[in-house]
Amino acid sequence: MIDRALRISLIILPAVAALMLLTKCLPAVLGWVFGGCLSMGIVAGYRFAVSRMLGSDTKRGMKIFVWAKLLMFILTVAFMAVIVKSFGSSAPFVIAFCFGVVLTQSVIVAEALGGAVWGAKNSPEDR
Repeated sequence: MIDRALRISLIILPAVAALMLLTKCLPAVLGWVFGGCLSMGIVAGYRFAVSRMLGSDTKRGMKIFVWAKLLMFILTVAFMAVIVKSFGSSAPFVIAFCFGVVLTQSVIVAEALGGAVWGAKNSPEDR
């Protein structure tokens, strides 16, 4: 499910950026792209850390998970600091950045809700 959410986000990100280019608001496009890339990076980092934690013995896996989470936190804070420092005074950038940051998480929620709805309609009890 996470891989599919990342693939869908990878399709949505440039599609919405292209639509936003029609408004000729470059700061908003940059905010959307930076936020979406951060969102996909966070989810991919979680996926990597959890797969490494579950794929090895418990003690080593937990150590890898903690270090991966620490590294991901440091990189996320550094990335956000650089981005906000560079473009933080632009309201369209900040708004689009916030929407970009929740892109992949929104896709995951939409997939879960869609699975719940379609799963309920297509359950064996309904046949």
